[in-house]
Amino acid sequence: MSRINNYEELVAERRMLEIKITEQKEILNEDLRDVREKLEPLMALRPLLNMFGNKGNRPSLLQALLSTGIDLVAGQGLSPKINWLARLAISFVSKKIAERSAKNIKSTEYQPL
Repeated sequence: MSRINNYEELVAERRMLEIKITEQKEILNEDLRDVREKLEPLMALRPLLNMFGNKGNRPSLLQALLSTGIDLVAGQGLSPKINWLARLAISFVSKKIAERSAKNIKSTEYQPL
């Protein structure tokens, strides 16, 4: 970049930078569209898996303890001969079951009159 000596050069430099910015924005938008197109098949699975759903509240202490315990048991307690993918699946399923159980315990624990 050369030194700017007068107002006209400043205005010209500003216009050039604005043009570069719009070009870069167009490139980024095109790349973003490409990524969205590539992720479209995965987004079709979103309702099926419901992994990206908003969870209104944070996990309770009971859920956190259950999750940690399951990780310890599934990660270290299972036989070392079990495939890592099987361990991951067991951990995932166990966490979902524990989460439902914790919600049931939480809902039946205290009911005001």
